[in-house]
Amino acid sequence: MPIINIAIAKGRSRDQKQTLVREISRVVAQTLSVDPEKIWIRIDEFEKDNFAVGGMLMSDRKSST
Repeated sequence: MPIINIAIAKGRSRDQKQTLVREISRVVAQTLSVDPEKIWIRIDEFEKDNFAVGGMLMSDRKSST
């Protein structure tokens, strides 16, 4: 049973997250030859004030990622 952890900044819509898990499940099922029902996905959302890239908080970066 594949278990996939995804960490993303808060702000994505439910529809975006649904599309994300659907597509990841499809690719993993195809690649590993497993039933999509056996794929577990956990989404951890973080505040942009709690994550930094290149020494700068994401909340201070100009582009939203």
